[in-house]
Amino acid sequence: MAEHGTNAGYLAHRRARPPEDACDACREAARIYQAENRAANPARVARDAARNAARGRALRRLAARHPREFQELLEKEKRRNGHEGS
Repeated sequence: MAEHGTNAGYLAHRRARPPEDACDACREAARIYQAENRAANPARVARDAARNAARGRALRRLAARHPREFQELLEKEKRRNGHEGS
């Protein structure tokens, strides 16, 4: 395991099998890393935001065209990830 209180430590928590919740020190280190990374790469942040917006629009259109199938897939994914009743 990587050293606690680092971004590498956070990633190690996430890669653990089964995945585990990161400790507070690692979560804080990852938060700082991500904030610094976003501040240093504004063009990438804008590109990612545009890509995420396009993905959201596409998902809404698919859900409107195929509501029953979309709902079935969504419920299967919720169960697969332990989010029943969400």
